[in-house]
Amino acid sequence: MLGKWLGKNRTTTGPATTDRAAPVSVPVDAAAGAGAGSVWTPERALRALEEQRALCEKLDQLSLAQRTLIEGGRADALVELLTQRQVVIDRLDALSRHVEPLREGREGALSSLAAADRARVDELLEFVAASTERVRSRDDQDRAALERQRADVTRELVGMARSRGAMAAYGTPGPPAAPTYHDRQG
Repeated sequence: MLGKWLGKNRTTTGPATTDRAAPVSVPVDAAAGAGAGSVWTPERALRALEEQRALCEKLDQLSLAQRTLIEGGRADALVELLTQRQVVIDRLDALSRHVEPLREGREGALSSLAAADRARVDELLEFVAASTERVRSRDDQDRAALERQRADVTRELVGMARSRGAMAAYGTPGPPAAPTYHDRQG
């Protein structure tokens, strides 16, 4: 819940009293760019979401490139692309752990943010969810295409094995046999 990241402090500045989000010290995974006990602020949470959005855009681009490589039968390039994809996915996974409170307790967690920040958080979370679903759907289609390609190769290999078997059944061609009958004129 964002409440873990943000606390509300009431401050007075003369006669007016204002609410503001105060930074709170919470455990943060070092992989997400902060050590344990780092202070999270609304700005920092938004930066993490912005980074997650950028990574989702990169993953979407890689997913499109993956489709092209699969359709072109370029296995070597596909392996290289999948390695790049894994780096992006690992970073997304690390960030996901930090923005999870926003997804779980969205309404309560966002109540301490300014309206503009709440709208931006909602927009970012929706983009990440939609992007993830697009990539997942495309991956399912790519997996099916790879399975079809594998089945085609299997059929070709089985056909080749049958052809070799048929050729072996007739024996290997040797030199022509010498004639057994001769005619006297020739």
